[in-house]
Amino acid sequence: MDLLRAEGNQLTSLPASLGNLYELDLLDVSANKLTSLPTTIGNLDDLDILKVAHNELTVLPNPISDLDQLALLDAQGNNLTVWPAQIEQLITLESLQLQENSFTTIPAAVFSLPSLHHLNLRNNMLTELPDGWEGSSALQIIDFGVNRLTSLPIALATLD
Repeated sequence: MDLLRAEGNQLTSLPASLGNLYELDLLDVSANKLTSLPTTIGNLDDLDILKVAHNELTVLPNPISDLDQLALLDAQGNNLTVWPAQIEQLITLESLQLQENSFTTIPAAVFSLPSLHHLNLRNNMLTELPDGWEGSSALQIIDFGVNRLTSLPIALATLD
């Protein structure tokens, strides 16, 4: 397993050449001062685990959807408000950790990810949840605590 761990530093950016580490399985740059990720991150074909928690990110680059081996995405504790385009392409994603951000909505496509077991959106700014959970039979743990929800969708009853 090829790993790159640089968590707990003072990094403010990552080089575009990071995308040349094609065989990288785990990238952990949590607890830095990153404000963005290079778009070349989408070139990391073997990446299974991406940890970018506790930085200063406001968006995840759209090429993140090209990570077709990604099983864990941990981006908790940032300032994220926008979902990556084509998130439905992350078909191997098992755990999505986005707690402590600033999301106000969730794209329905998240609930159709076939491998997603754990979804954590605790402590965001969600006011409602989308319908369309019928395709989310893999979900086992969903955490929407500490948001601004006033109701839960009827489709919630379709979850096992």
